[in-house]
Amino acid sequence: ILGYCVQAMRRLEELHVSFNAMGDRGAAAISHSLSVCFHEDCRGVRCLGMKDVSLGPMAAKFLQQPLSLPLSSLDLSWNPLSDAAMAEMARGLAGSPPTLRALYLDSTDMGAGGLMRLVESLRGLSTLALLSLSDNNIGFAGAQALHSVLPSLPSLQDLRLHANGIGEGLCRELDRTSGPSLSVQCD
Repeated sequence: ILGYCVQAMRRLEELHVSFNAMGDRGAAAISHSLSVCFHEDCRGVRCLGMKDVSLGPMAAKFLQQPLSLPLSSLDLSWNPLSDAAMAEMARGLAGSPPTLRALYLDSTDMGAGGLMRLVESLRGLSTLALLSLSDNNIGFAGAQALHSVLPSLPSLQDLRLHANGIGEGLCRELDRTSGPSLSVQCD
């Protein structure tokens, strides 16, 4: 039902469905509705909040359609997406318009492998100002991969890496080498 409602709301700019147990099936319905609305020359959703909606690894496949929209904010935190889902997400982000300013992927069961897949797609997001990856397990290898992409993110101002097992030393190194306009937060 929500999917049909989204299609009918041509001026909808923000869609926040967080904390609803919609799962992958609900994500598929919303994804389809958003893409239909966008292709019918609707104004389009700019902010999509899907925090803690029980998305699993299959949901990332459905989310490729919304990622092709000119989103400014995407929140998929607290969903067990895993590294496999990050590969799908990377494909979607690689083809997305460079309008995304905030990306929240906290507590998504992402490890170093998932982040490594995601890193290459981040290079095209020149407007990204906030990247939140807290409470995952990216570790040292993931943080190093992320460090390599930072120079290609000129708008990035806020990088959140709390509870990722990267260690205080690497956190300080990321902060030190990232430049004065970027705040790196980790513990």
